[in-house]
Amino acid sequence: MYICGIDGGGTKTKIVITDLDAKIIDSTVIGPSSIDTVPIKKSIDTICYGIKSLMTRNNLKGKIISVFVGLGGISSMKDIERINTMLRKNEYISNIAVINSANDVENAWYAGCSGRASIALIVGTGSVAYGVDEDNNNWRAGGISFLEGDYGSSYDIALRSLKYLAKTIDNRIETTPYMEFLKQELNIKSLKDLVLFFEKYIPKRTQLANFAKLVTEWAIKGDNIALRIVEEGTTELVNMIKAVDKTINLRNKEVSIIGSLGNFNSPYKTMLFKKINEYNQNFIIHENDMCPSIGAVKLAQYQFRKQTV
Repeated sequence: MYICGIDGGGTKTKIVITDLDAKIIDSTVIGPSSIDTVPIKKSIDTICYGIKSLMTRNNLKGKIISVFVGLGGISSMKDIERINTMLRKNEYISNIAVINSANDVENAWYAGCSGRASIALIVGTGSVAYGVDEDNNNWRAGGISFLEGDYGSSYDIALRSLKYLAKTIDNRIETTPYMEFLKQELNIKSLKDLVLFFEKYIPKRTQLANFAKLVTEWAIKGDNIALRIVEEGTTELVNMIKAVDKTINLRNKEVSIIGSLGNFNSPYKTMLFKKINEYNQNFIIHENDMCPSIGAVKLAQYQFRKQTV
């Protein structure tokens, strides 16, 4: 018998198969499975493909007895029921398996501080803050939908770049080297070109988010607009931490930062840490204790043991 932990986001999905003691047998990274990025059926097809590849290449003969799936975009019991039902049909999952799915903030939170009372701040393609206090009260801020903004995320700061570019093109603000580079990189020669770019990429969350690395690169160079975007984005992230902290009664002031944007050594990370400390200097800030996919494994192990007690 095996345990399966799944962490699915807007860019990639990591699946881990372990034994009942959570000892890793194998893992794989495949395409996106966040259900606000791809349809639920495509998400489950991606997950099932990943499970099959792990089971067959390791010649695993038994069945998966517990599954925890953390997926971006889950927002209702209807989502959870559909995902659980579809996964139960998988040939590699036992028909008596414990299957649970939840928004990926839950396994990310567990991975952030190994299940300790804390706040997890996910800063990747999207963004969300999620906290659980010592009395098991929980609260989530942000992460509603990329259409709402996903403030402070890679998607958000890439979109802010385009909005600033529009202002430089029509002379509302002065241009900077980053804006000139972006104009050339995207082959933007007129406002019409920019309109077409907006129409093409704003609905494509993952593709647009890929441009976020340009913001950090130019912020390192000291570009004024890139630094302004960093200022705006990190302010939004700290606002989410404040919302969680003020709603629950968290005594252990600890926050884990999950995702490359928040942990890459750049002005973005420096500004984010500075603002958290300005809000409350008692906060201990660090990267996640473990990979969110391992957080999913731990939750799958916990739910299996709970059922068998």
